[in-house]
Amino acid sequence: MKRKQDLDLFSRMLNNGCYALNIDKSLVLFRSNEDNIKRRKSWTYCKSYIYVQYKIWRRGHCNLLDLAYVVIGQLVLFLAPKSLVKLISYKYLRKKYKT
Repeated sequence: MKRKQDLDLFSRMLNNGCYALNIDKSLVLFRSNEDNIKRRKSWTYCKSYIYVQYKIWRRGHCNLLDLAYVVIGQLVLFLAPKSLVKLISYKYLRKKYKT
């Protein structure tokens, strides 16, 4: 597994009794660009995300509805035009920081 190791790790940790909390402060600022959108829309990225979520489902750590939600979401993201993915990414997923 080359991608999504963090998702797999966190799933295994939480389902083995580890506790987790969100940190309110951003620890890393990430500059998004066109290459990020291209990677997110790649078949490799889509397939790896679905594969990891499938493994999580097979272990019994999520239900079929959770799996379906991820699979459908990733396929829609893969099939959507790059301009729509960019709009959604910048409007809803990215926070603006003053530099």
